[in-house]
Amino acid sequence: MINSIVNFATEVTTAAQNIAPTVATSSMGAEKIGAGLAMIGVIGAGLGQGIAGAKAVEAVGRNPEAQKEIFKTLLFSSAIAETSAIYALVVAILLIFI
Repeated sequence: MINSIVNFATEVTTAAQNIAPTVATSSMGAEKIGAGLAMIGVIGAGLGQGIAGAKAVEAVGRNPEAQKEIFKTLLFSSAIAETSAIYALVVAILLIFI
């Protein structure tokens, strides 16, 4: 019984030693996981643009004459909100390829 436990422990430690060097290599995809985590910044941009679009449609529904001004303001604010998503994309691309 004790002999089988010792053999099992020896096999586990040998297997762990064989696996340990490959965990931190780039072939395991750690940079791709980091790039995916970097894209979390897109969530805020998507939510912000969705809410802004909904409010713009609501405002045009209430006041159709102001559609041109609302559209200009929405376009400008969407461009500003999109910059964080673009920065997150650039970071993700840098993590993958560099």
